[in-house]
Amino acid sequence: MSAIKYVQDGPPPGGYPAVRFSRSLPSAGPSARTLFAVATVLMGWGFYKVGQTNKYRRSLLFEKKESRAAIVPYLQAEEDLRAVAAVSHKVHH
Repeated sequence: MSAIKYVQDGPPPGGYPAVRFSRSLPSAGPSARTLFAVATVLMGWGFYKVGQTNKYRRSLLFEKKESRAAIVPYLQAEEDLRAVAAVSHKVHH
């Protein structure tokens, strides 16, 4: 067997360049304060709109109840006429 000569690699003359290990990540979007402020404003606006819709629906319900209450006397009069007609029909037969 012949003698095999191994050569080990070493650093280059003057050494290796310095390794940069500091974090330099780009900004990942708005800050937490900005997100919280935007979410608060949007939720406030949403609650306002829900309140406005509830007021509108309440006014429609009130109008519906008032219109029904307005026709109750007419419906009662028709029912009274029907009852009188039924009684008078039974009496004559």
